[in-house]
Amino acid sequence: MKNKFPLDCWSWSQERGEWVYAEKSKEGIIKLTYQIEPPEEFISLTKKLAEINKKLIAAEDPDEKNRIFRKLMDISEKMNSMKKEC
Repeated sequence: MKNKFPLDCWSWSQERGEWVYAEKSKEGIIKLTYQIEPPEEFISLTKKLAEINKKLIAAEDPDEKNRIFRKLMDISEKMNSMKKEC
């Protein structure tokens, strides 16, 4: 059976409706760990997103707004990549 999840990171399984962590043992066996609650990495990114969004709202300088917006987009891309299956 081919593993459809990236190794050593959390991914969202749309099919199962759960988070999946895939890891490979020294023997080459892939172990999948499932959980319903979001992983700490996702929670941390969510908090960071909220903090940076507040900074964006408060910023007045267009260059600063642009820099902050790029940070938001980077975090958003990381979060979106967690839901993709390989």
